[in-house]
Amino acid sequence: ISAAVRGDVERASDTQPVGVQIASGQPIYLQDRITSGSNSGMQIMLLDQTTFTIGPDSFVKIDEFVYDPNTTVGKVTASLGKGVFRFVTGKIAQQNPSNMTVKLPVATIGIRGTMVFGRSDENSAVVGLAGPGRDNNTNDKAAGVDVITPQGTVELRRPGWGALIERGRPPVVEQLPKPAVDAILAAVAPRDTVANFTAAA
Repeated sequence: ISAAVRGDVERASDTQPVGVQIASGQPIYLQDRITSGSNSGMQIMLLDQTTFTIGPDSFVKIDEFVYDPNTTVGKVTASLGKGVFRFVTGKIAQQNPSNMTVKLPVATIGIRGTMVFGRSDENSAVVGLAGPGRDNNTNDKAAGVDVITPQGTVELRRPGWGALIERGRPPVVEQLPKPAVDAILAAVAPRDTVANFTAAA
């Protein structure tokens, strides 16, 4: 379901190639291609509590989603194109992290259960880990992601660190500058709250 929609966000599909505006509370279907305009963005909330958020001039598509709420077993695969993004893993990744995969144009993100943010285009990407890390004080299981490219794979296990990816080159891991992190997170920060959306629905 869509939530926290702001600005110009359109949905298109093979059966509906011309994009139509999305409003908060509307369903999102498999293979829907979601694109946002400038100063726009939205959240996609899946049944297992996985949440994808995109910011301005961004793209997301849910390729596969299978979920049994009785067992919390399932599988989710999503594609993120150009733009800025943030996602929080839900019950599927908590049950079996390998059952969630996020694809970028230049890399694939293998999930270990966590919160991830980044920016991507056709030739480069930044993938950052938001947490929780090994030394968290909330009793949360240490999580992270593996960033996989044809030139190599790197692990992200420390919040605030990220993988810098350029097409054709091995990914590089480094601590991300706080202004760069703040800029990405500000771009995907929802203007509405999930609580307000739930009340309205």
